[in-house]
Amino acid sequence: MKAWARTLLVIIFCVPIIVIFQNCGEGFESFSDGSLNLGSGSPLPGIGDDPFAAQGLTFGKVEACIAKVGTESLVACLDKNNSNPDSIPQTQVDSCVNNVGEKPWDVAHCLFKNGFTVPGYRELTQTDLDSCASAVGQNSVANCLNKKGLLKNLLPGSFSGLTTLQNQLNTCSNAIGFGNVEKCLRKNKFLSFRPVLMKADLLFCQKVVGDNNIPECLVDRGTLGANLTNNIATCISNVGVENAQKCARGPGDFEPASLQKIHVDLCISDVGFDNLAACLTANGLVGDFTQTAINNCRTAVGENNVIKCMRKNQMIDSRPGQDDLALCNEVAGQSNIYNCLSANFGFNFLA
Repeated sequence: MKAWARTLLVIIFCVPIIVIFQNCGEGFESFSDGSLNLGSGSPLPGIGDDPFAAQGLTFGKVEACIAKVGTESLVACLDKNNSNPDSIPQTQVDSCVNNVGEKPWDVAHCLFKNGFTVPGYRELTQTDLDSCASAVGQNSVANCLNKKGLLKNLLPGSFSGLTTLQNQLNTCSNAIGFGNVEKCLRKNKFLSFRPVLMKADLLFCQKVVGDNNIPECLVDRGTLGANLTNNIATCISNVGVENAQKCARGPGDFEPASLQKIHVDLCISDVGFDNLAACLTANGLVGDFTQTAINNCRTAVGENNVIKCMRKNQMIDSRPGQDDLALCNEVAGQSNIYNCLSANFGFNFLA
């Protein structure tokens, strides 16, 4: 065994890792190999196979109608497909377009802020939980969220009715306080698992809670450790929201800069496989890769093993370093570091 491998083995199995990065000690659960499947939990969900199969209004229908007829005929399209139960007026859509542009997510968010529900356009946040608790009391939050259309993006299999959800909310609140319920829902896999800082999380928080509340929103999402709010606030102040994730991954900063499967999975969920290379680069995750080379990897080994193919072809580091150890500890937990490294580097990564 090579000397570097022996050293790494000692670090993994013999030396307790002291990690100063986000989520330290917060006990988030994850899959043993550090991977994930966000499913409907993406902050920017895409068009489904048949968006008009579901009853009522959904974000998929808004996307489909805008793609087909544009925002200027959105309401006519929804009405034609019996998908406008709140009777959204076209004048409200036009006002939203004038204020935020024509992108479906922005239009849906503007409609939501003006009192119209668009189920499925985003996950719920701690702000939504707090708002409902203030309006109707903590024991009626589930029903309030449902009326706001904010339960559509709960992960498949996690939601079996309002009573079950309310019981889970109460359990979370009793255990760690109502102000931490979103974290608890993510830990218990009601919401998506996003344990690393990504541009999509920053933009999501900016749009939903505003610039001043981005750090707290990231903490609530499980994306940032509570001790790092000042760090990310400094990055936002210095380089802006759209580049804060690069600032966080700069030399000597607080977010591990190693590229792992978790980043690939999140990028695919957020922007699709065809934009994977651009997404990784935008998130400060660098390497000698192009989208064409990544596509070739998918053809050769399948989407789930793209990260290993990228390493084999020397697009990114082929051997784990300290950042990889820290990130695996953060994402998968200390007892699963070996499995996480294996998923990212192959089972013979110590050879």
